[in-house]
Amino acid sequence: MLEYNQSAFVSSLKNNSLRASYDVWHARLGHVSHYIISLLNKKGCLSVTSLLSSPNLCVACQTAKSHRLPFNVNDQRASQF
Repeated sequence: MLEYNQSAFVSSLKNNSLRASYDVWHARLGHVSHYIISLLNKKGCLSVTSLLSSPNLCVACQTAKSHRLPFNVNDQRASQF
């Protein structure tokens, strides 16, 4: 978890050599939302090389958001094995 005014984090983010794409920042920051990355980019905390207006969900985010459907109750039993 990132804490506000954590000196090591803030000083490393202000380094202008830390330029990366949206996908890289998304993965580095623990798959945060597009809103958080764009907000950090606007405040100058991140240097995003390519910020899309509505990026696609990454595979990890899609998997995390998926839910298994429940099995239907089936009272029928086989009469023969």
